Amino acid sequence: MRDWLVIAIGVGFLFAIIPNIYAQDRIPSPLKQIQSGVMPQDVKCRADFVLIIHPLNSLPTCVRSTTEKRLQSHGWLTPEKFVLMHPVTKYYENKTQQSPSIGKITSNNTVHKDVSISKSNNAVPTKNLNESTIILSPGITTPAISSNKPGIKILSIQMSPDPLKVGDMPIFTIIYQNISNKIMGHQTGCTASSLGYTLSPSDYVQELPPGAVACADQLQSIQPNATATDYGRSYHLDGFYKIVREGTLNVTMHLDLQKDDPLGLDLVETVQFNVKATNTSLSNNITSTNQTYYPVYVSPAVGTINESALPPITEIPTPPAVSTTPSPPITEPTIINYSDPNATKILAVGMSPNPLKVGDNHRFTVTYKNISGKPLYGITGCGWDLSYAMSSSNVEGIFRHDLPTCAEGFDIIEPNQTITEEAGSFYNYKIIHPGLLQVTLALTLRPHEDFSQVINDTIQFTVNATQ
Repeated sequence: MRDWLVIAIGVGFLFAIIPNIYAQDRIPSPLKQIQSGVMPQDVKCRADFVLIIHPLNSLPTCVRSTTEKRLQSHGWLTPEKFVLMHPVTKYYENKTQQSPSIGKITSNNTVHKDVSISKSNNAVPTKNLNESTIILSPGITTPAISSNKPGIKILSIQMSPDPLKVGDMPIFTIIYQNISNKIMGHQTGCTASSLGYTLSPSDYVQELPPGAVACADQLQSIQPNATATDYGRSYHLDGFYKIVREGTLNVTMHLDLQKDDPLGLDLVETVQFNVKATNTSLSNNITSTNQTYYPVYVSPAVGTINESALPPITEIPTPPAVSTTPSPPITEPTIINYSDPNATKILAVGMSPNPLKVGDNHRFTVTYKNISGKPLYGITGCGWDLSYAMSSSNVEGIFRHDLPTCAEGFDIIEPNQTITEEAGSFYNYKIIHPGLLQVTLALTLRPHEDFSQVINDTIQFTVNATQ
């Protein structure tokens, strides 16, 4: 009996340690390796797989050797070619408090870092220095980086095509890591990006709108230690720039993330650098080692379309705004700030339950009237016109991960029309203690069916939550 017991225990112990052996030999995915700080060219792949890197966003992946050849024909890079095309630039920021060259604080609390650049094979003194590495496209040199709100680490700044020439519409990309202990949010989608940029001089470029799009814009969360990639959009039209004249271009990029303001985005980083655009035609640069060319598939002609046989083009009218059921009106004093007092008039503010108590699932509504004499436009779909935030030590705000993904459009509020909106938020607010709560509501409308001009009205009041 004892012999059988020993055998049973031994077999059980053997099966218990086998999974641990496999767990120790398992290699993390390329994404997890990047998130831990590994450079793209240093990512490890498991047996029978090879490393290859995307040419535009510098993200690595592990594929079989047969797939590697096919991806290389489409412009993907081997680690060796990636290193040649993306020289590593190291930045050393002096953290010694006694040094006057750490940075200067301006009136808007922006810290301008004084950074020096060194090639990776040069000896640089490391006393009192914290080192961070940024991968740059060959055409980008000595970028100036200003941190307005610390909390991220820039890993890569890329430009495509590289080098630039007249006629190009460049794409700029930033890869960064959330090094704070809080969840951040960044805008993604067909027309939205947290990375806006400008190109100057203005007579060297032409700004273009984004064109027709067919996907939703959304706010995605960035967990602590996670990395994110943002593609630049022109700062004014959320589109692109076309280079129309050769010469030196000044690039200024602004990275806006949802960090401290639950109702909007905060300017986190500003990146500035110069790039050169030439007037050399593509045919004269066919042997350039710095250019990557991608095969283009041309679909065969299928015949001629008779225009008269097509149905007439009809304009799809903007759908009317729809009211929700108002919550019981609040009796607390409110402070209303109108950005345009001739556009809207706030008629009522509602809250449910009313009064509030600890643990309630609350909702807020605002009833307003369009007094502008012209149509006003709001957001329909997965967005909202009325947002809210609660600030107090008696509430806990948790970033929402259940937000739906769908297309956003405009709805119309006709002149003299009265509408009731329910407030939305990117945070779930939970009342955890009784006491005073500060509530801020923000109503955002537009006089036109675009984002060129907005009307922002804010409503503030204080309520008392009971046990």
